[in-house]
Amino acid sequence: MAAGLERAVARDALSHVAELVDRLGRWPLFRDVSPPALQALARRLARRPIPAGEIVFLAGDPCRHLYLVEQGFAALRQISAEGREHVLNYVGPGHALNLAAALDGGPQITTAEALNDLALLAVERGDLAGLVQAHADLVGALAWQLAREVRGLSETARGLALDTVRMRLAAFLLEHAELAPPQERWTQERIAAHIGTVRDVVGRILRDFVQEGLVRRERGQLVILAREELEREAGGGHG
Repeated sequence: MAAGLERAVARDALSHVAELVDRLGRWPLFRDVSPPALQALARRLARRPIPAGEIVFLAGDPCRHLYLVEQGFAALRQISAEGREHVLNYVGPGHALNLAAALDGGPQITTAEALNDLALLAVERGDLAGLVQAHADLVGALAWQLAREVRGLSETARGLALDTVRMRLAAFLLEHAELAPPQERWTQERIAAHIGTVRDVVGRILRDFVQEGLVRRERGQLVILAREELEREAGGGHG
C-alpha cells in the first residue's frame, strides 16, 4: 500500500512538472529555452498565492527568491524618504518581479504590491544560480528580459530628466488612457505616481487637455479624442 501511495505521489509530481513546463514554454520569456532547461526550472518552482493588496516584498529586503507572475498583476514602486511614490511598472503573467536582485544577490530594488490576487512561481536564488550555470539558453532568456527592463528604466529616467510634466502626461495617456490595471481606475493620484509628479499638477493638466479637446472622461476612463495632437504634446515619440 505504501508503494502504491509513493507511485501516486510520483505521478502527481510528474504531472505538476509537465503542466509547468507547458505553461512556461508559452511565455515569451522562455520561448527559446530548451525543454530540459524548462523541466529543471519547473522542478524547483513553488507556487505562492498573494492576496490583493498584500506586499510581496519591500525595497531593501534581502532577495531570497526569483518571483515569476503566473496570474494577476503587481505594481513595482519606489518611495522616497519624504513619502513620495513612483510606480516604475505594472507586472503581469509571464514576467519576473525582481530579476536584477535575484541575479546579483543584492537587496530588492522596488516594493512589489499585489493589485489583485496573485499567483507567483518562486525559485530560490541558490537553485537559480545552479540552473543558469547548467543551462546557457536559460541565461540567454534571463539576459534578454533584463535588457528589456534596463531599456524601460532608461526611458523612464530620460523622461523624468528631460520631458515636462505635460509631455510625460501626454505620453502616459497615449500608452494607458483607455486601459487600467485590473480592478483599478486611473485616479489622478495613481497617474501622478506613475509619471513622477503630484496629483494637483495632473489634475490641472488633465483639465487643460479636456478643454483643448484632446481627451474626455467616460465612466472612469480617459478616452483619447485627438491622438495626433496628443502625440505632438508627447514629443512625437508615440505612434
